[in-house]
Amino acid sequence: MGKKERKEREEYMLRNGGLLLEKRISYFNGKYSNPMRSFLVKELQKATDNYNHENRIFEGPFGFECYKGCLEGSVVFVKKYSGYFPSCEMVANEISVAAQLSGHKNSMKLLGCCLET
Repeated sequence: MGKKERKEREEYMLRNGGLLLEKRISYFNGKYSNPMRSFLVKELQKATDNYNHENRIFEGPFGFECYKGCLEGSVVFVKKYSGYFPSCEMVANEISVAAQLSGHKNSMKLLGCCLET
């Protein structure tokens, strides 16, 4: 990875992470019990066998795809945006709401997100 590419990734992570943190704090009034992990692109690629078409579960109407994967011995569900890219704020809102709901017994637990892309 070149110096320019590394710098771009760092900028993405700072911008996306800052926005996400701001949303989480505002939605949870400064308190939240579900810690989130920041995954690397390589970790998610490995978990989904490089987003293998056979692992694709669902293709959403707004340019996202959902994949089944295996991460650290557990089956996971990975949502990947492709093609149409929503705004960072829209994604941050979605992650924040999912984090709020992940404590409910009838919803999936949000493990984390990837801030690199």
